[in-house]
Amino acid sequence: WLKSEIGSSQETYFRNLEQSLKYTHSSFSVLKEMHDWLTGQDKKSPEGKAILEANSHRFIGDPERESWMTARQFQLGNPDEGIRQYKAAINQGTTDWEQYEKLGTYYILEGHYEEAMKVFKRFPEFHQKNPENPIRISNLAYNVGSLLFWRGAVQMAIPMYQISANLQTGSDASLSSELRLAMLDGDYRTAAKIS
Repeated sequence: WLKSEIGSSQETYFRNLEQSLKYTHSSFSVLKEMHDWLTGQDKKSPEGKAILEANSHRFIGDPERESWMTARQFQLGNPDEGIRQYKAAINQGTTDWEQYEKLGTYYILEGHYEEAMKVFKRFPEFHQKNPENPIRISNLAYNVGSLLFWRGAVQMAIPMYQISANLQTGSDASLSSELRLAMLDGDYRTAAKIS
């Protein structure tokens, strides 16, 4: 009984996804969920590929779509194609942080710190004097700086810490950036005041 109930429940779920996908014009997450349901653990399954191909003309420009489709290339073992797609989005001026974060982090993990910095420095909100959400930007810059710092790329981390510190948000990221910059500069008196 339980087995047939579960099977029936899954069929209903799949039919609901099909109907949602048929009628949605703005929710890429429905296509993503359907793809994930069809593929399970096998990201290369023909069913998953078919559903993406059948809907390739839909949700163009949706940042979630672009980011997910690119990340999928890495899952499929096509990092060169993933890199190409991230670069294309960045060259088009996307403001979607995830595109910068994923590509920059990929470069860091591969040991290509200079390439990573080129990517991160292109994030438009890092260049705004008064960003809409300064705490978010401070946190992002601090996280990038720390990613580099703890891998020994200290000099490359400094510009990211400066972005975070200069926003003067009073957030943990902003204060930690100020502290780390003071320590790196040998200004222990300022570091002591901050901490």
